[in-house]
Amino acid sequence: MTQTYNMKGILRGFNFDPSNGMPEGFSIENVKDGKPSGYVKFHAFNELGEHAAGIREALKTLKKDDPIDYQSQDYKPIKIGAPGTVYGNKGYGFGGRMTPEDRRSIERQKSLDVTARVYESLIGKSETKTQKSFGEIMDEIRAEAEKTAAWIHQEGTK
Repeated sequence: MTQTYNMKGILRGFNFDPSNGMPEGFSIENVKDGKPSGYVKFHAFNELGEHAAGIREALKTLKKDDPIDYQSQDYKPIKIGAPGTVYGNKGYGFGGRMTPEDRRSIERQKSLDVTARVYESLIGKSETKTQKSFGEIMDEIRAEAEKTAAWIHQEGTK
């Protein structure tokens, strides 16, 4: 299962012309706690597969040292843009605060992911066949995830 992560960064440079001896690509510096982290990574267009064309177009609207939002999968950007254009500004990053609704949504999703992995593991190790349909199993997973999310939220308020 591939996770997509919403990230914030600073565009430190890009190159569209390989004739200057530099590979085609761009560099992003990660932002942590609203400040540049000092960690800059170069991403070559030829390593981004199907996402390279979209990212190339988005970079044409940005300038060097612009703050950016981007989405990442497997440590590679898949979408990039100005702040608030890729996944919206949820109020966190660049010094903002996460809202309680965002926190509950993340708790709920994390608990669903954990519960699903546990069920998948148990079903995979089971010697007997289950009599439940996939939908019934997913309903149980969701119910367990809701219970886990409620417990996490309750523990977080103590």
